[in-house]
Parts: sequence; C-alpha cells; structure tokens
Amino acid sequence: TGAMRIAGNGTITGNGTINGNLTVDGEGNIKGNVTLGDAGTDTVLVSGDLTVNGQGNIKGNVTLGDAITDTVLASGPVTMNATLNVKGNTTLGDAVGDTTAISGSATIAVDLDITGELEVLGNVQLGNGTSDTVNISGNTFSNKLAVGTTAFSGSEELRVVGQSSLEGDV
Repeated sequence: TGAMRIAGNGTITGNGTINGNLTVDGEGNIKGNVTLGDAGTDTVLVSGDLTVNGQGNIKGNVTLGDAITDTVLASGPVTMNATLNVKGNTTLGDAVGDTTAISGSATIAVDLDITGELEVLGNVQLGNGTSDTVNISGNTFSNKLAVGTTAFSGSEELRVVGQSSLEGDV
C-alpha cells in the first residue's frame, strides 16, 4: 500500500492493474491492441485533434459534432453501407471538376435548384398528372420534343409563348 513513484525510465514486465485514476503527463505510446471501456455505456473523451492512421471501424450510433459551427472533414473516399440522413445545409464537392455519383434511386422531397448545366441520360418524366405545368425556358430544342405518351396527337394542349418556329410534322 502507498504511493509508487518511478523517476526516470521504468519497465514493467507482465500484466498490471491500476484501480483508480491514471494521469499521464507527456506523450504516451501504447503498442498492440487497445480496449477503451468495457461497456456500451462507457464514454471515451478525446480533447483536441484525433488522428487515425489506417482504417477506423466505428460500430453503433455515431455523432460527429455537437454544434452548428462544427466542421467534420474526411479526406479521401468515404463509404456508407446503410442509410445516410443529412440535416441542414450540405455541400457535395468544392471544385468545378468534382463529381457526385448516386447509384440507385434518389428522392428529393423539396424544391431542387440547380445552377449550371443539367445532363440527364435516359428517359425523363416531368410531372405526374394532367394538372402539372412544365415550363421550359430557352430557344433551342435539339433532336425531338414529344408531348404525350406516344406522339403528339393534338389532344394534348401544347402552348407556345413567345416567338417560335416549328419544323417537320406538327
């Protein structure tokens, strides 16, 4: 019983147990596997920057940041293998050459504003009812414009506002 003090370098061979608090002043280097906590209710607090070299596997619920001013930065690829819920303003990419790829379906339940060009490959459906209005601003259509489910039969209303020229079968 009592205090143990090691002045200078010290080596402990074998297992050690500390019943109580441990404070280390200075840098620490722990080699081998490390377990922090022994229950799901334990809290591990890191004050300052956390650098992970290698792969980090995090299991369970994760909260990154606790204030609106917090910034979470991931450099390199990030893979999500489940649902990703994002609340608040979100920026995907920060340079003109950046690409955001979505494989699978995407549902957007609010207005979507796009600045710049939009390229859509494949068939496109705009609207889902006869009361929907589709506004197209611009003066050039490349290729063909089809109205209706097959061809423009005249039973649908095609309203042209402004100066227009139509070529081919109408």
